[in-house]
Amino acid sequence: MRVVVYAFQIRLEALWRAIGDRHFIKQMLWVGPIWVLTMLIIYLNIQFLNARYPDPVRPDDLLLDLIPETEAFIFIGDLATTGLFAVTILYFGFWQQAMHRLPKLLFLLAVMYTIRAFVINLTPLAQIQAPADNFHESHFIAQTFYHGMYFSGHTASAFMQAFFFRGYAHRWVLFVLAGTAAFSLIASHSHYTIDIVGGFFVAYFVVNFEWMRLVPRRWHEAEWAPWHDVRQAQAERAAPMPEAVASINEAPPR
Repeated sequence: MRVVVYAFQIRLEALWRAIGDRHFIKQMLWVGPIWVLTMLIIYLNIQFLNARYPDPVRPDDLLLDLIPETEAFIFIGDLATTGLFAVTILYFGFWQQAMHRLPKLLFLLAVMYTIRAFVINLTPLAQIQAPADNFHESHFIAQTFYHGMYFSGHTASAFMQAFFFRGYAHRWVLFVLAGTAAFSLIASHSHYTIDIVGGFFVAYFVVNFEWMRLVPRRWHEAEWAPWHDVRQAQAERAAPMPEAVASINEAPPR
């Protein structure tokens, strides 16, 4: 028991150091405006979608024909999504001391939802269930932002969390929860199969693409940028240069 308490205290101290770090604070302050811009882009694209395509096409879907609609999976999907968030923050962020990576994850999620905002207009599909069918009209977020089908933002965000923590122990838990959330979207007839498949591959792309290629070189090492990993940069600077290691290995013995 003492070992558990001691481990908890160590991680609690590490958490306070992480969230109190000036780089973390600067990055989180930049995440805020980025998400405000993302929400504005989403809102404008949804307004265009509803005005431009009032009666979009509803495609055939083999899985939706085979799997009966089950409303209970709406609750199961919400539970899996909430579990993903809890595991990401409490286990990976707190227990595995990865809280310093939260700004980058939030930035990548904003990138993904920005991409989705435009894609829903490129491929307008009929809404299987309108927000009014499952949410009260006073639910502002659902009534305003739960529009567009391809690709599934819920699926993409779920698998992004799983792909993001590569190299961490027990990452399989995130994949199980993400898979549960994705299947729930099909079983509840909330999304087409192609939406789920597209969300999965978009998640992999957003997490693994080298976004630094699109950023001006002077921003690559900007410690205020959410995409900059300060700890990784410090570790790389502290590591010996390959040329120096090679010269040491090639030096004749004395």
